[in-house]
Amino acid sequence: MPFQRPEEIGYGHVIERYLTRKDSDHPRYLELNSLCVLRPGRPYAESFARHLIDDAAAITDAELEALLTYEWRSRLTAAWLIGVGRRTSPTFLSAVK
Repeated sequence: MPFQRPEEIGYGHVIERYLTRKDSDHPRYLELNSLCVLRPGRPYAESFARHLIDDAAAITDAELEALLTYEWRSRLTAAWLIGVGRRTSPTFLSAVK
């Protein structure tokens, strides 16, 4: 997949909706990178997990592709959404390897 900014292909909304969304004090990609919020008993852990599950079910294949063709933060978030959503499309499986 070529590198593209989501705005260039009409998916600028995915950055705010899935990548920089704040379910806690930090953007989602930072929480996923550190894994702190996913530890049981952490503030916002349940809310964060619920929103992640909901977004994994709601995100479209085209929106995931827009995240996968951008930079590391969006690819990290997309990989989590693909895994949590149990997506099995060969396109996504090869992109997250």
